[in-house]
Amino acid sequence: MRFAWLTVVAGLVFSQAATAQTSTTTTTPAPTFDSSGDALLSGSYYFRDISYVAADSMGDLKEAAVIYGTLTFDGKGSYTISATGATLNDSSQPPQQHLPATTGTYTISASGYGYVSDPLSPRDNIYGLATKLSPYQPSVFVGSATETVNGFNDFFIAAPMPASPATDATLQGTYTVAFMNLPMTNLTPAKFAPSSVYEGYFQFTADGGGVIGTVNLSLFQGASAKALTIAEPSVSYSFNNGIASIVFPMDYTLPIWGTEDVFVSPDGNFFFGGSAGLTYDGAAVPGGWDMMIGVRSTPGSSLGGLYYEAGMDEDLSQLTATPAVASLDTYYGAFDAVSGGSTGSGTIVGDQRMLPAGTASPHHLTYTEPYKLNPDGTYSEANTKYATGANGAIRVGYGLGPHLSLSLALQAPSFSPGTSITSATSVYLSPAGVVNSASFAPFTAGVAPGELITLFGANLASGAPQTASIQPLPTILGGTQVTINGTAAPLVYVSATQIDAMVPYATVGPVASIQVINGTLSSNTVTEFVNETAPGVFTEPSGGVWYGAILHSDYSPVTAAAPAQVGSNVLIYATGLGNVTAAVYPYAMTNYPITVSIGGINATVLYSGTAPGFEGLYQLNVTIPTGVTAGNATLAIYGPDSVTMETVIPIA
Repeated sequence: MRFAWLTVVAGLVFSQAATAQTSTTTTTPAPTFDSSGDALLSGSYYFRDISYVAADSMGDLKEAAVIYGTLTFDGKGSYTISATGATLNDSSQPPQQHLPATTGTYTISASGYGYVSDPLSPRDNIYGLATKLSPYQPSVFVGSATETVNGFNDFFIAAPMPASPATDATLQGTYTVAFMNLPMTNLTPAKFAPSSVYEGYFQFTADGGGVIGTVNLSLFQGASAKALTIAEPSVSYSFNNGIASIVFPMDYTLPIWGTEDVFVSPDGNFFFGGSAGLTYDGAAVPGGWDMMIGVRSTPGSSLGGLYYEAGMDEDLSQLTATPAVASLDTYYGAFDAVSGGSTGSGTIVGDQRMLPAGTASPHHLTYTEPYKLNPDGTYSEANTKYATGANGAIRVGYGLGPHLSLSLALQAPSFSPGTSITSATSVYLSPAGVVNSASFAPFTAGVAPGELITLFGANLASGAPQTASIQPLPTILGGTQVTINGTAAPLVYVSATQIDAMVPYATVGPVASIQVINGTLSSNTVTEFVNETAPGVFTEPSGGVWYGAILHSDYSPVTAAAPAQVGSNVLIYATGLGNVTAAVYPYAMTNYPITVSIGGINATVLYSGTAPGFEGLYQLNVTIPTGVTAGNATLAIYGPDSVTMETVIPIA
């Protein structure tokens, strides 16, 4: 059930009290992140990790590195690197071999969310998600080191080795391939300059016997918005020890040349890899610090359900401006693709944990975007194209200049209680079933004190659904209780499959341990990372998509038929804006500065705090800024560590 929150809000703004949650914590030990999914990573894996260190705000890089080879996970939280190759380079040095760590650790939760210690930087972790592409294989892991101590951005993929090495016949069919590289230039001294960044895509058909033939590349370089088409003739491939070497002509004027070594999944549905760090006549040449991803085309592929993803973006749209600015970031996260039915259309609600290059300030981005699949399983949005495969289980994304990007998304496993869950024996909380009640941002978005969250599972409550009718909210409703780090959470709604609860203001990080208690029965525990803020805007209808739950100053709804006027004040209803001051009738102000933009223009925030009379519900009083274009304007709300851009507001 997803509530029509605007109806609730309209009835609350006239309430006579505002109360901040003041629950006290228990003395239970600080929670640790769930490791019950460690066995999801088990056995020998091929992996590739590319990383970059920014030198300045103009997009120049100080260093680039690539590491690739074999990791062996023991299924219990430790790994070894049995064979690997690595190159490391900075702007004044030629490529050089670099020895990574030989052992490491990892922690994976029941959902597949977790982290792996970085082989090149053991003090850092690569955060990401693991999911099975086949019930008979260990999980693929995709991620990025967003919380880095050493100030680098990276993109990491690891996939299990097959029981028998792949052969030429494994690579067979038509593939959509995307690639991205941030190579060195031939300047003196040599440097990684954003004008040399290139990204592109192509299709090829492998015959299963080593022949590909001519490949037509669509290439974007630097700030160019126009794709350059280049023909690469006589492309071939061969396998050695399970790795496919795709050989391109030796023409140093082309963006891809020489050999790209890629791992092909056992079913042949996707591959990833790239070139080694290379030198030619003692000088660096294009190639080396790249990533290439391919997906076998599946006509009629669908896109639906939960997906795990990781990727990188290089926005060069301001590279020709004064001053010149290039924006590189890497990220991991999840998104929920809500299918629109047989038309192939739908809407994506997603979360990305992003690290902008050259900063130590990762943040969460909540976003929405519509999609409509073409018959060949591809689709496009403003700056990106996507290709799906394996009947929708895999999605590769690639950018359109000057917004360059590369991403890989994999369908998440289905979480269900199984046959052991009955009304008499146990309570089940889905490992991926904790979402923002307003935006429905996936569980990777984490939680924040004061946030309203929605929990999904089975046997969460007994009897008929119940909704709280009093303020402050009760911590027991219909015999059900939710604890977060041992503190009872205020409850809005309970049913057998869904609970709406508020994260107690007393919750502190880095981890929140969430459990449901139905009478005398306790659920499994789900852990989430704790943020300062996790903003989400309520929508009408509910579900985190399209029109925000926004009122005019006379408390009438802002709608397409009654749009907001430039210069007028509106009331925006949200959750996840973080801790507040002690309740002082009738308001409690947010502790963190909250900023708002409408249609990309900064708006004046007159008030940021709790909505009178409802715990967990926040209210922003905002003036519509001058210059906003009429129509549906994107509404963005920024906290110190999170931003949501999932809704629009109609403007006259």
